[in-house]
Amino acid sequence: MGELSHMVSEYFRFENEEIKGLTITILVLSFIMSFREWGTDKFDVGTGLTNLFNTIVIVTIAIIVREFAQRIFALRHGYRYEYRMWMYGLIIGLVLVFASYGWLTFIAPGGLVLHQITRARIGKFRHGLSYMNILQVSLAGPVANIILAMVFKMFMFLPNTALIEKAITINILIAVFALLPIPPLNGANVFFQSRLIYVFSYASIIGTGILVYFANVLLAIVGGLLLGGLMWLVYYLKVESA
Repeated sequence: MGELSHMVSEYFRFENEEIKGLTITILVLSFIMSFREWGTDKFDVGTGLTNLFNTIVIVTIAIIVREFAQRIFALRHGYRYEYRMWMYGLIIGLVLVFASYGWLTFIAPGGLVLHQITRARIGKFRHGLSYMNILQVSLAGPVANIILAMVFKMFMFLPNTALIEKAITINILIAVFALLPIPPLNGANVFFQSRLIYVFSYASIIGTGILVYFANVLLAIVGGLLLGGLMWLVYYLKVESA
């Protein structure tokens, strides 16, 4: 624990390029996810700006939690984490939302790059990056967003549940889209390392996300894990052992 604390104090920082990339990512994703919220019957600038601001706050929280989780996991395994904005993914998301008048959503929360901290890995691993560690760091972000969605779900008893529901939805969407097997998204790191882990984790994330939105947290956890296990078994029997 002391070693991790020292690593965090020394390497847990955001470089200027990362801050720029994260800022652009947050603004673009917020615009995409609030595209249809600029009035109900007619265009309303005031309503639109209010909804855009609320979305920016929620997306910022979601991205920060995701980044913190991935950085902590990276440092725990002896890596320095770096966020990489995916400009093409953001452009695709903007084109789709404009072309479909907001009915088609594509969210590209960016990818990651890990840099080995040599002195932190002495005696642990001497042959460069471990693909399994990259997989674990890549999963940490989506899992953190699903957990955050569960936390928001626990506050549904408060007034103005529309904002809470929006926070739940946004965190679920970020988690689900991040695990798409498209480079440089996190899902590609998991998919190309282990198909079995990918099938289990993606099915679990989707199942948990759906149940968090429509049911309670406990049912979401159990149901998500059961769905993940079922899909893992089906994939194993139909593909891996075929």
